[in-house]
Amino acid sequence: MNQPPTRSRFLRAALCVAAVAAIHLATPGAAQAEEGGGMESPGLFALGFIFTSIGGAGLGVGGYFFNEGSGACDGISRDSLPTTAQVDACRTGVIQQVGGGVGLATGGIFVLAGLPLLIVGAQPEDDHPAPQYGFRAQPNGASFEMTF
Repeated sequence: MNQPPTRSRFLRAALCVAAVAAIHLATPGAAQAEEGGGMESPGLFALGFIFTSIGGAGLGVGGYFFNEGSGACDGISRDSLPTTAQVDACRTGVIQQVGGGVGLATGGIFVLAGLPLLIVGAQPEDDHPAPQYGFRAQPNGASFEMTF
């Protein structure tokens, strides 16, 4: 039959977990190797994130206003003279649609500008080898060689 765990088993298990955590925290190189390199350009990533966020908000607000103004002129009859309230509602709807269209266009431009910045800034940092150079002098001349 299974025996219930005793206090000493819990204590041993807790000590093992603490020992593994201490060993892991004591070797910072291993933790850094697991995390990988950083971003190539964090500033460019942040700028791309800001532009893309502003563009997404512009697309959302522009879409909302464009949709709100879409049916404002539908209630006006072609057979009778519209009332002042109908004309005002239609004018407000057209203004909302124009503003929504501008918001959609501006938001799209911000998204299109921000996405490449976001992608380029998020590229992993490459560890390029240090440039190597050499100089050789010979009796009949000299040469300089550089590799990077």
